Formats: sequence, C-alpha cells, structure tokens
Amino acid sequence: STLFAAVAAALLGAAPAASQPAGEALDSLAALESLAHCVESAEAGNQPEASAEADEAWSGLEAWREARPDAPGPLVGQARVLLQCRIPFAAFMEQGALSARASEILRGALELDPTHWEARFLLGVNYFHNPEFMGLTDDAIQEFETLLEQQGERADFPDMAAPYVYLGDLYLRVGRPEDARAIWERGAALF
Repeated sequence: STLFAAVAAALLGAAPAASQPAGEALDSLAALESLAHCVESAEAGNQPEASAEADEAWSGLEAWREARPDAPGPLVGQARVLLQCRIPFAAFMEQGALSARASEILRGALELDPTHWEARFLLGVNYFHNPEFMGLTDDAIQEFETLLEQQGERADFPDMAAPYVYLGDLYLRVGRPEDARAIWERGAALF
C-alpha cells in the first residue's frame, strides 16, 4: 500500500536498503510490514490480530536494531508499536507506562539523528496527547517548534502540515492565541 511504502521509506531513510546487506534489508522490510499490519488491526479494533502483529513487528525491529545500532528507524518503529498497537488496548494505568516508554525510545532515536522527522513528530504527538497534569505541554511545544525549524518552508509530503496544527493547538492550550493564529496561517500558506 502507499501508506506502507511511505512508512518504510521514512524509517529506512536513515539506513537505506541499498546500503544494507540483502538479508538485513529484507528483515527490516518484514518488520515494517508487520508494523503496518498491527497498526491496521489496531485501527480496526482487532486486538488479537494487532497483538500478534505487534509481537512480530517488535521482534523484527529488535533484530534490525541489533544489526544497525546506529539507525534510528528501528527505534521509531518500536515506539510506533507501543503507541499505535499496544496503547489502544491497554488499561488506563498501563497506557501511561507505554507512553513513557515510547517517549524514551523516541528520545534515543533523536540522539542518533536529531533531525529524524518522524521521531520528533511522534515524540511531539505523544507529549501532546498526555493529560495536562503530566506537565508535558511545554515539551510538546518544544518538539514541534524544533521540528518546524528543521522543516523550514519544506512541504515534501502532506504529513508535514500536521506540526502546524498541533503547535497551534498547543499555543491555544497555553493562552497564546496570536501565536496559534500565526502558525496556522504559516502552515495554510504552505499547504
């Protein structure tokens, strides 16, 4: 599918298949395919299938990570397993632990590549969706401001519009309506 190809390209961007040994490239693609299936199953509300695919994706991503400890892609994939395949079916208290673990993994990916778009975006979204009493609103703002600074005026793919929306919503959350309007207008001009 087109979505799978886009996700695979984004995750493999830090470690292109052409530069990987053939077996490693196939393993990483299989892990990404399992990830795509677990996300689809979770979105459809199919917990048994999502759980099985999540287990398979996690194993494949862990193997990829061991083979390429310098690549942020497998870490981003593991964070997505937690955020998109595990959290939807977790008990409330477990959701917080999964979210915190995903944030830790994404920060690890950003240590490897501070400009990794998907890692920073997912970290910002994860912070955004945490309850306000967790105190992560300023962290979310920082991640989206950094992402937009790195992104500049680029509009390479439609998802690059999302940080403008999230950041505007965050600015409203903290009582900065003029900044919200300005960032939304900037995003609207590009997209």
